[in-house]
Amino acid sequence: GPIDSATVEIQEGNRKRQELIDSKSNGKVSFYFVQFGEVKVTVNYRGKNGMAEPVKQSFTIKIDREQPIPTLKVALPDGNAVAGSKPAATEATNSEAQPKADGDKPAPAAEASKANPVGNILTTLIGMGVVAAVVWYVLKYMRENGDKVQDTLKKLGADIPQPGAAVDPDPAPIAPIKPEPMQQIILDPAPAVPIAPIFPMSAPTPVTGVPKLVATDGSAFDLPEGETTVGREFGNGLVVPSDTVSRRHATLHKSGSMVTVMDHGSTNGTWVNGMKVGATVTLNPGDQLRFGSIEYRFEG
Repeated sequence: GPIDSATVEIQEGNRKRQELIDSKSNGKVSFYFVQFGEVKVTVNYRGKNGMAEPVKQSFTIKIDREQPIPTLKVALPDGNAVAGSKPAATEATNSEAQPKADGDKPAPAAEASKANPVGNILTTLIGMGVVAAVVWYVLKYMRENGDKVQDTLKKLGADIPQPGAAVDPDPAPIAPIKPEPMQQIILDPAPAVPIAPIFPMSAPTPVTGVPKLVATDGSAFDLPEGETTVGREFGNGLVVPSDTVSRRHATLHKSGSMVTVMDHGSTNGTWVNGMKVGATVTLNPGDQLRFGSIEYRFEG
């Protein structure tokens, strides 16, 4: 079976990241925002005779490849199962983790097998017969034990009308109230209060540092100068592999110290601080940015 305990480290250029494998990981870990190019993988694990020699392998992540979400496999030499590390947003390795090829809507589920219509009719008739029998039994019991039923309802606070009791006549109509004459209001002259000058709204706070998006797991994506497209397909500047994100979801634009976001009519929308983006919106440090159901924090 898969290895129960190991440390997986990947290196992209000068950046190193680590993830732990435990008994619930099924021998797999996931890394987000892995850059294209050479990726070095190091696996530290405990073998049959103690700590084993670390296993190191290099892989090349290409833009054009058969698997949209690549899986990097590292075989351990002491006979244990394969330990995997994936630069993807999901730990699944089957087709369910890959982007769908028929647009933004999820694929329909498999059609259920059709039931026997005769069996459905018989089941419905039997159910109706059982309900009718229960109702008949309850009515019969209430007719034969009317006093007990009334006593029980009175104990529960229900108001039971007695047979032959007089019914209250319709209440008399309410006489209309004569309106009082309006009182004259006399205002004393008062000096005019000066109105404070109105100043135009200040411009959005400019970005003072390196603008970046920080994911909920702490990983960060630095925004380059110019446009960065966002979508779930590889080839976008920022790849967000989620079914709630459209193929070409939105565009981030950095010009000097200003960063804006624009939605491309995505299925699940782009949101800034809980407000849906309808046109170009300027981002300020600390803004909460969401594509579909994937959230980021904008920092400058």
